[in-house]
Amino acid sequence: MIRILGCSVSQIPPRETLEGLLRPDWLAAWQKAHASCHREEQVRASLAGLWLLSLLGYAGGIAYGENGRPEATERAVDLSITHTRSFVFCALAEGKEGIRIGLDAEPLCTYPREKMERLLARWFSAEERAFWQDEPTAERFTELWTKKEAVVKRSGDGLCAVTATNVTNAAESFAVYRCGDHVVTLCYPEGEVPPDASEWYTDPNRS
Repeated sequence: MIRILGCSVSQIPPRETLEGLLRPDWLAAWQKAHASCHREEQVRASLAGLWLLSLLGYAGGIAYGENGRPEATERAVDLSITHTRSFVFCALAEGKEGIRIGLDAEPLCTYPREKMERLLARWFSAEERAFWQDEPTAERFTELWTKKEAVVKRSGDGLCAVTATNVTNAAESFAVYRCGDHVVTLCYPEGEVPPDASEWYTDPNRS
């Protein structure tokens, strides 16, 4: 089962409150992995991802991979956290041993077409560029970008793997959602069922 919970930045409690809400072992793992993170807004958003994870009901341990990917210590559980300037989202997958997911969110692209084309030429494969040319819109560009990021977040390989990812023929499956002016994309393994848009929400007080 895969679930997603999100909230707007305005719903995030203060940092001191968040630290008090988190399990000490989670907070210790987070502090070790984010020792160089000092910008207050980034700290709050990152801690808020763990807060949402707790609201989703996960009670196991957390560790951070080499590239900073948060991971559940339970073998049949995985998680993925993403945040922007406006939202924080957390996805939790429970079920099969070794399950892996990736979640990414981005605001709808506002770049002019010329800049989107330059970014496509640098970061996207020929097949991905052709997919965009079939519908050269901001929505299609943002969908492609969040798919690439979600694949990388699922693998934990880091952003250096973005150019090696071709999401038009990837073995992974994707669920693409809209949340306000944001595109939210979940990458999940074949055979799993992603939550319907009506089954996840952006009000943590409802959890």
